Parts: sequence; structure tokens; C-alpha cells
Amino acid sequence: MGKQRFEDWLSGDLGGRFFILERRVNQARFENWYVPEILRKLGASRALWVRKLQEWEERAREFSLPSLFPEREVCFLDRLDEGEALHVFREASRYPEVYFFFLPGGDLKGAGWSKVPWIVVEEDREVLQRFLQGEAARLGLSFGKGVEEHILRLFEEYELQETEIVSFLEGFRGRRVQREDVEAFFEKNEKILLFRFLDFLGERNTSLALQYAYRLVGQGFPLPLLVTHLARRFRLLAQVFEKGETRRDLWQGKEVNPFEMKKIQKMKDAFSPADIPRIFATLRMADRLLKTQSIDPRLFCVLLVTGVTQPEKPLPG
Repeated sequence: MGKQRFEDWLSGDLGGRFFILERRVNQARFENWYVPEILRKLGASRALWVRKLQEWEERAREFSLPSLFPEREVCFLDRLDEGEALHVFREASRYPEVYFFFLPGGDLKGAGWSKVPWIVVEEDREVLQRFLQGEAARLGLSFGKGVEEHILRLFEEYELQETEIVSFLEGFRGRRVQREDVEAFFEKNEKILLFRFLDFLGERNTSLALQYAYRLVGQGFPLPLLVTHLARRFRLLAQVFEKGETRRDLWQGKEVNPFEMKKIQKMKDAFSPADIPRIFATLRMADRLLKTQSIDPRLFCVLLVTGVTQPEKPLPG
């Protein structure tokens, strides 16, 4: 069975009680925006998450209990492997009030899925625009030229939450929001500073990476956490080099935001597989340096950034 967009499924026929759901948005966005829509369409009372087969066995016993007032429920099968999900699929008919959504971590190889509806959830610009326009109407504000598009891009690319957007807009009740207002506010946002630091580092742009590193530590961003984020980004790059995996963090078992994965794919133009061992040596030395010595944060940033962008010159051991 072919894939269909979430919006098409939402407005069309149900198509069954077991679905494959390909999620291309982050977890918070999915739970805040899309899960309520699924519950409304199905007339379900609650959503349950199953992340281990043992959890499913416990839920199955719960679903089997008699109920005077049975209610529809939605069960999301997240992080189960294909074989475990097939096991649940074969048992699904026993629970007529439960709808199942399997979120696979990669391609499905078994033939047992050929007739199962496949739904793709990805960022919908119309939904984001309606959210922005609704907030603008609520607050009695307007947007200058290109401002709405700029906010949407930040929202998508840097995984901002609705609360962060609302917090910004609250300061402009009854006024007009200009592009420079957006830049002034979000250039202080720790998440955006971090992503831009990682992006410029991924381009081997030493100068701009250092600028954003200085701004992060100037706001009190912990140096060990900076090393952790770098390690994750280069671990994902190594994963792409070695296995070609582009949708899921195999180490953590989580899906990767599509915008972030595009940036990691782009890093292949700046780094080679031969760079990876030297970069991880730099990160290990950076971690040891933080644990054993007291060092000026700005000097540490210089050593860390140049050790990554110029891996032939790692941190001194």
C-alpha cells in the first residue's frame, strides 16, 4: 500500500485500525499538534506509548480486561523493532477499541506490511501559518514584510517550541513586528545560538563558529554540554559515513529532525571519514581537560573549535 500524507488521511477514510506512521517532525511537535488530531479523528479518549515489547504485554493484559464502558484508545508503537511490531500487528484484532500506529526506525523489509496503511507526518506550512496568524489575531499585532516567513523558518529549522514563539509575540501586543525585532530576540535564544554554532562548525568556518561559541559561554552555557552536543553531531556524521542511515540516531534509538539531518548530510562536503577519529580524539581531550584543569572558557572555545575545524591540530593532551 502506498504512502499518504497525514492531511489526506485525516480528511479521508479511516483505512483500518493498524497503521504505519512515518514521523518527520520532532517528538514535541508530534505530541502537541498531531496526536490531538489523531484522537479527534478516531474519537479516542487517550494515547498510550509502547516502547518495549514487555510494555506491550502489560498493555495487552489491560486491554483484555472487561469494561462496562469501553472507550477507544490509540497505541503508538515507538522504538519496537520490525519483528516486535509484527507480533503486535498479529494480535491487534483481539482489541477492537484500540487503534495502533507503528513508528518504524527505518525501512521495513518484511512482506507482512504490504496491506497496512502508511501515513507520513511532516511539517505542514499551512498548519504553522495558521498558528502564527491565530496568535497575531489574539494579540492584535501585525507582521512586517517577510517577518512571518522568517519566523516560520526559525520555527522549523531550529526546533523552536510554540511557547517560545508565543513568548516573543506577547511583547508586541497591538504593534507591528519587524524583521529586526525577530533577530534581536532570537539571537539571544540559547537553542538558536547552539544550532548556529554547530552549523558553522559543520562548515569548518572557524571564525563564525567561535563567535557563536563565545556568545553561548557568555550566557553561561556549560562547556561540558557544548562538548556533548559536538560529540552527538559528529557521531551522527560517522553513522552516515558508515551505515548511510539518515533518519534515526542508531545510538539513542531516536529519530533525527529532518532539518538537522540535512545539515549533517551537508557536513560530508567539509569532512571525510578520515577526519572522524581525530575529531573524537579532540573531544576526548576536551572532556579530560574540563575534568582535570581550570581553564578560561574563551580559551577553551578556541582550542575546541580549532581542534575540530583543523583536526590535524588536536587539543594538547
